[in-house]
Amino acid sequence: MLSGEKRHLKQKFVVAHTQSSNMNMLGLTAAEKKVIKAVEWFSLEKIQNCPEIIYPVGLADLLPPILVGEYPQEPQKIILGKKPNH
Repeated sequence: MLSGEKRHLKQKFVVAHTQSSNMNMLGLTAAEKKVIKAVEWFSLEKIQNCPEIIYPVGLADLLPPILVGEYPQEPQKIILGKKPNH
């Protein structure tokens, strides 16, 4: 649901590397500023142990090989509406 209507969304996620750990919300659009209250970097351990739901569900399982440079050979299908097991 988006703005009260059913929508079909396609999103792409990419792996990016940065030397900087600085983050800010200066580049957000007005619409993004309405819903994004804070930003922060998460370690894999924090993602794996977070008590809150992190989307896409299953991210903690997808990241370990990527973080050591083992990238999937084909695009991975990620179901954004997937519900967590707990």
